[in-house]
Amino acid sequence: MYEVGQTINIGYYGGFCHQTLIKTQAEITKVAFGIVHIRVKLSHGGYRKMFGYEKELKELEDNFNK
Repeated sequence: MYEVGQTINIGYYGGFCHQTLIKTQAEITKVAFGIVHIRVKLSHGGYRKMFGYEKELKELEDNFNK
């Protein structure tokens, strides 16, 4: 179960044609009806917001350990 404010390690594919595995930390910003919203800090100072089901977030956590 995820809670607002929790920091997790994730890995997602980004960059040119989504070929690069990016390992970073994300902050949980909202949990509602089984959908989890996260915020990832980018290298240039901005944020990338993403959301998905808890199962999908678990897959991002598993990507971090690859």
